[in-house]
Amino acid sequence: MKALILSAADPYQDRWHGLRTTTARMQQLLVEDGLHVVVSESVTEVTDGLPDTSLLVVNLAGASGADPHAAALDEAIARHVRAGRPILAMHSSIIALRDLPHWRRSVGGAWRAGVSMHPQIGRHPVALHPHPIDPGFDELAPYDERYSALDVDPDTLTIASHIHDGVRHDLAWSKEHDSGSRCVVNALGHGSESFDDPRHRALIRHMVAWALAPVAGADTKNADTKNADTNPREHS
Repeated sequence: MKALILSAADPYQDRWHGLRTTTARMQQLLVEDGLHVVVSESVTEVTDGLPDTSLLVVNLAGASGADPHAAALDEAIARHVRAGRPILAMHSSIIALRDLPHWRRSVGGAWRAGVSMHPQIGRHPVALHPHPIDPGFDELAPYDERYSALDVDPDTLTIASHIHDGVRHDLAWSKEHDSGSRCVVNALGHGSESFDDPRHRALIRHMVAWALAPVAGADTKNADTKNADTNPREHS
């Protein structure tokens, strides 16, 4: 199976995220699990290469300017989901592509400008919720940022969350589509230190395995990017 990682593509870079470093750690995990991994730093290259891609991994940062290829990328993502193929959105990719409508509907959440934030980076407990993605433990504590007050759709299923100022904030979730596409968001993964945590690496591996697993009864001919309402959960 081929996995394509879109990383550090112009204009989706900033001074806070070492995207090439975290992408190398992601690539290592996927290769160890038997995937053929292609890393691209070109939006147009990824748009052209998506038709033969089993898994799309996005590891981008907030855009430093306008992307003239954004609409084409969004349409390619929509076709990818309609074909029943999965997406893994890592960390700041939910900032980078938040204004792309197909992407936003596909992954089921985004950073909200002026509302979302994260407390000081550090090592804090992250709780896992009941979910088909089950790595065999119920908590992890990587050295990482903990995104808070994200805009997460109610038709997603929470994978992981943390508590900040007494309020629960989702950090990882999934959204399933009628086509069989499984989209997973993992808002962890700010730096290489996060990937040093064995539990975080295990969680990512389980996310990928679940996303790539065949879905019985999927309709890749007539499905759009509407959620299949499989195991919806309200967010509080």
